[in-house]
Amino acid sequence: MQFTGRNSSGKIKCRLDFWLISKRLLSRVTKTNICAYYDSDHSPVTISIKPGDIQEKRGPGYWKFNDSLLEDEQFVTKMSFIIKRADEKHKDIADKRLYWEMLKMEIRMFAIRFAKKKAYTERNIELDLLQKLEEMNLRIDATPESSSLVNEARKLQTEQDEIAVQRTKGSIIRSRARWYELGEKCNKYLFSLEKRSYEKDI
Repeated sequence: MQFTGRNSSGKIKCRLDFWLISKRLLSRVTKTNICAYYDSDHSPVTISIKPGDIQEKRGPGYWKFNDSLLEDEQFVTKMSFIIKRADEKHKDIADKRLYWEMLKMEIRMFAIRFAKKKAYTERNIELDLLQKLEEMNLRIDATPESSSLVNEARKLQTEQDEIAVQRTKGSIIRSRARWYELGEKCNKYLFSLEKRSYEKDI
């Protein structure tokens, strides 16, 4: 039996690393292998898949945690409950490393679901705001002397600006992560985005 992970003495061995593929690709797998690699405590697991003629549907991409969720009281409250429930669910796992991986999996699954639901809600709110702004602008054009309509339009615009600021912060987070993964540094453009977002928050 081959192992993918081991400690420096070689006394502790485990099979932590693996590939997950869809059932559609299973029939196209031609070879899998665990390769020797002496500069790390993990050995790479390789997989060979023969190309197909059918255009495969692209997946959702690499997910990155948006730390602005930590400012959401509902997220923090629910996450505390998820962690406690996961701890109780996996408390009988003797291997602490496996326990930690299972805990992280539960946290990640909840964070993804919450973030998607929140993004969906915010998109609907933004669309509703845009529709109201368009209607308000038409009313202002018809009665430009009405100060109450102008004030109401400004309030709607302020709400719209706040949503835009949060979107910008999310873009900065994703861009920073992408630049970091590619071994590059944030450029002047990203710093200017961050500065504009900060000034709007003041």
